Amino acid sequence: MRTSSRRGTASRWMRVAAMAAIAALVSTTAAGPAWADDDGLTLEERLGWSIAERTAHGEKLRAGDDDATEPAIPATDVTESDPEPLPGEGEEPTAGEAAMLAAQADAARAVAEGRVEMTVSDPVVRAETQPTAVADGVGAVGGLFSLTGIPEAGREETAGAKEPASDGKTPGRQSSQGASEAGDKVRVSVDVTHLAAGDLTTRLVPVQLPACALTSPQEPACQAGTPLEDVDLVTKDGRTVLSAAADAPEPAAPAGSTATPQASARVAERTAATDTSVVALMADEQGPNGDWGATKLAAASAWDVSAQTGAFSWSYPMRTPPVPGGLVPDLGLSYSSSSLDGRVASGNAQASIVGDGWEADLSGYVERKYVPCVDDQDPKNGQAANNASRDTGDLCWKTNNLTLSFNGSATELVRDGDTNTWRAKSDDNIRVARHTGGWGGAINDTEYFIVTTKDGTRYYFGRGKTESTGADLGSVQHVPVFGNHPGEPCNETTYAASRCAMGYRWNLDHVIDPRGNTITYTYTKDANRYGYNNNAGTTPYVSGARLMNIEYGTRTSVTGDAPARVELTYAQRCIPTSSFSCDVADRTVENGTHWPDLPLDQFCTSTSSCPSVQSPVFYDIHRLTKVATFVRASTGFVPVDSWALTQELPAVGATMRTVWL
Repeated sequence: MRTSSRRGTASRWMRVAAMAAIAALVSTTAAGPAWADDDGLTLEERLGWSIAERTAHGEKLRAGDDDATEPAIPATDVTESDPEPLPGEGEEPTAGEAAMLAAQADAARAVAEGRVEMTVSDPVVRAETQPTAVADGVGAVGGLFSLTGIPEAGREETAGAKEPASDGKTPGRQSSQGASEAGDKVRVSVDVTHLAAGDLTTRLVPVQLPACALTSPQEPACQAGTPLEDVDLVTKDGRTVLSAAADAPEPAAPAGSTATPQASARVAERTAATDTSVVALMADEQGPNGDWGATKLAAASAWDVSAQTGAFSWSYPMRTPPVPGGLVPDLGLSYSSSSLDGRVASGNAQASIVGDGWEADLSGYVERKYVPCVDDQDPKNGQAANNASRDTGDLCWKTNNLTLSFNGSATELVRDGDTNTWRAKSDDNIRVARHTGGWGGAINDTEYFIVTTKDGTRYYFGRGKTESTGADLGSVQHVPVFGNHPGEPCNETTYAASRCAMGYRWNLDHVIDPRGNTITYTYTKDANRYGYNNNAGTTPYVSGARLMNIEYGTRTSVTGDAPARVELTYAQRCIPTSSFSCDVADRTVENGTHWPDLPLDQFCTSTSSCPSVQSPVFYDIHRLTKVATFVRASTGFVPVDSWALTQELPAVGATMRTVWL
């Protein structure tokens, strides 16, 4: 767990890293061509330009740039099988890093070969690793193990023998008869070194399942698990071992047995089902270092500078080529050390697409938060919830809340009575209006939002297209939500029928100023699936999205190609080696050390069953590696400026590896 002192230490390291990154960024940014910002024409004269005149203006902007040789925009598709390598590839690792990588590689091979074993502190209890297919059936991402008592005929007398190490937490039995009063519990241990991705080792939950989980995992009664007690997670010499206290099985004594009266009494108290105990290593989406079930909207996203707190904040603007009309996108990078200190275990701990403590200020979004249905089972307005007696991992509607992240800060929106109009909590003279009938996909009410600033400029969030016949902008992120109370969206009599897709984030996709100048933003979405309603079936949702390009210099009354464009390039959040290329097909839990800050255990592609993924989680698969600007000339788009971002994934203390710029 990240303690307050450790978090402070991490923040100090991050400040040092941020300063170094800033220096590198400033010194390596291309100077670009000299810009002709002032062409001697008035704004009104430029507003009436045709596409040909705008193209000529692009040629003029590029004048004098003899080094520009690229004839067209680079490909925008992300080639996931060929990622940009991270720094340090091919360098000799330190002794500690070498030991850790060797241990993780060995553990991964053990998983692939079915050699992951559970050790038990009791010599008369046998642990057996169950096949991967059986473990998958109950959603045991860390493995499934059966515990059986060794029949007395097969035991060797252990009285007086040295006991297996039990780390002092749960004593083992003193003889094959099981005479120890503590014999009802045994200490079980599993090497979980291979489960490093997405901080999974800290999110593992060892549970004891009924024996029928081995034969009928689909039965609800066989999935009812009891968390084990006295759980301990220890990392030493590059290996991580999880141990806990489990109920010890004990078969009935055979005829003619000379078992002690105490042992016979314990056997008589057990049911036949306890002759075999089943231990499963399940995964929770939340752990001590963060919650993958939370979106990336952080409580510390409202940034400021404070001399009292010692927070270090810095911003780096990225200039964009001017266009007729003057409406250009605002781009930049921002860093805040206080955003790291403001993290809590209930928030998403994954670093941004730029790096830990950094944000890419490129667009904006409106977000609505939903709540876990298990936390929304009480009556509302005197009306009972249709899930009052059903615990699931789904999300439910709670309130009609909204947050606006825009211009580098986040603000809560306050609804104006029962209208569709909202205002910022710290009213800065902007108006937010909810609309329906957008083109953002099959979501409830097809809702989207328009933010109007005091100068009359309209910002569209999640409309989906610029017009009904336009291209899909991929700007709406949606997730299944249950309306579990009467009067809530999608509510029906039964809980199972109360599900529909709702937007949780509406990204900025279009801007129109009072003179008709426009900007358009296009996104690509990443999809995942989860087993809704306790895995009654699986459903897709959007786990994350990334901005791909921005086109501007356009007008509502003029058709044709955009005079200017911004392109963004991404790579996987993966550590390649000479023998591992980060191919998407290899993105598995067993290879998690290469994707250390992704919750690979929460990925599901099945269209029928996701037993280990029964809640939606949210994450970024990629990291931002380049921002480039272009203007249109007679031969197509030509480059103006570009910024290359270089990241690494270092280990900082005992916390999850995360992206650093």
